[in-house]
Formats: sequence, C-alpha cells, structure tokens
Amino acid sequence: LKYSIMASILKVDKIRGTGLDSDTISLDGTGNITIPKNVTFSGTVAGASPVSVISNSNTAVTGASSIEIDLDTSSGYRYQELHMHQVYHTSGGANLYMTMRNESTGSYLGSGLYSSICHGAQQDGSGNHTGDDGLWNGDYFKLHWYGLGDDATYRYSHQVIRFVDVDTTSQRTIYHFTQFGNSSSAQVVVQHGAGTVLHNSKNDRCKIYTSSGTINYKGYTLYGYGKA
Repeated sequence: LKYSIMASILKVDKIRGTGLDSDTISLDGTGNITIPKNVTFSGTVAGASPVSVISNSNTAVTGASSIEIDLDTSSGYRYQELHMHQVYHTSGGANLYMTMRNESTGSYLGSGLYSSICHGAQQDGSGNHTGDDGLWNGDYFKLHWYGLGDDATYRYSHQVIRFVDVDTTSQRTIYHFTQFGNSSSAQVVVQHGAGTVLHNSKNDRCKIYTSSGTINYKGYTLYGYGKA
C-alpha cells in the first residue's frame, strides 16, 4: 500500500484556552503567551515601549585603560542614553574624557575635532563650591569639572551620557552628560555638560578614559529612545 500525505494549512479565527473566553489566546491555560525564541515584528506593536535596551553588561571592570561602548547607527533612535554604574578611579581625582569613532574609517576622530563645556558643584566639610571647564577644538570631550572618586563603596559616581545624531553624516553628533555621586574623600559632586563633534560622520563607538591611571565600573546599559 502506498499512502500520500498532502500538506495543508489550518486557518482559525480564534484560539481559546481551557476555561477562558473565546478572545483569549493562551498557550498555558492562564491567558499568557510564552515565546522561548527571539521574535521579529514586521508591523507595529500597539502598547510597546519606545525605549529599548541596545546593549548591557553586568560584568565589573577594574583597572581598565579605557571603556569602549558600541553605538547604534541604524537611524531607528531619536537618541541613545548610556548609563555607567559605580564609576571610580584607581587613585582618585582624575578627569574623565571621551572620544568618538568614525564608522566609515574604523578610527577614532583625532585632534581639534571636539568642543565641550562642563559645569558642576561640590560639597565638602568647608562648604559648597561651583565651577566649570571645557575645550574649544580639543583633542577629546571633557566629561568633568571635578575629578572622579577612588573607592567602590564610598567614592564613586553614576554617569549618564546622551548621544544625538550618531547615525547621520548630514548632522554633527552632539552629546549631553550628567554625573552624580562622590569624588575623593567622599565629597558630594554633581556635574553636567554638552559637546559637539566637529566632523560630519556616523559615530559607531565611544571611548571613555581618564586623564591618568585607570578606570573601574560595575556595569553599563545603553538605551535607545525610538523615533516612534
């Protein structure tokens, strides 16, 4: 005997879980759907958050000469926001710098291509103090007015850096940063600033490093804020 099995497509208008109404799709009988694999949606997902995690690491890094984070240049985001947790320095007091990598060349942009401004306030036992710093046509961005702390428990800071227009050559990449926490001797510090890349390029990576010594941190998350 020979049997012939023909492929067919079963079409239904509703899937109902046991004991549930006919408008509920259920794979586990509770109204929930669990999908163990990655899913790509080609259409619009109503109710989905416009904020997504581009990359993340919970691995602590100590004694690094620099921290390099890849940025997304796919044009899907209004801006990207990098959070770096518990950042501190090997000896304390060092300043924080940043450069940007040109996607087309694979190299970091060089001297004279960064302008930045920073403001800050610091509180210690003698009172509170304010100040500013910056560079005009500099060799790097400044991410500081007051230096980093030097202890993982009591003298560290949280960094938030927002990147805009890293995905186009028609506009120059700009950034805004906020840093809050402590400096050396547990002095309370808050500072913020902004800057502009003086080159029309897609910038697919940032490099963050200190003016001397090495840098430590407990992890990071890079968020993407969608255009729609």
